[in-house]
Amino acid sequence: MKIYLNNIFAEVTFFYKLFEKIFNTKIELSTLEDSEILFESVFGNSTLLYHKKWLYTILFIGESDRRLPLFMNERLAQNTLKDYSLILKGEHDNNNVINLHLCRIRKGSLSGLKTYPDPDSYRHEKSEADPELQ
Repeated sequence: MKIYLNNIFAEVTFFYKLFEKIFNTKIELSTLEDSEILFESVFGNSTLLYHKKWLYTILFIGESDRRLPLFMNERLAQNTLKDYSLILKGEHDNNNVINLHLCRIRKGSLSGLKTYPDPDSYRHEKSEADPELQ
């Protein structure tokens, strides 16, 4: 599967290993147009969530939601999290959230993650590009 990185400034080897476990296939970096998966973080100032129809969208928040209003305007910050397939953050697993603390990434270890989510349960079927956000 092909992945596009937006606002990702960290070492990505850990994430590639994680996504290959989740999707059970090789993950390769690709262009915005050719990618099926969007992986972005709140450590930038823009989102590509509604740029096109993605098969999967993954947001890395880390430890805190405080950057959300900076990353997305106020209208989006409160309503957009439900539109991501998966959210990686330091919070208990629930719905589309996977508990992934920053310290685990620094260690580079996947051990200790309880389960890997079933990607079919997070697949986007409905998400069309939002012309209002382009």
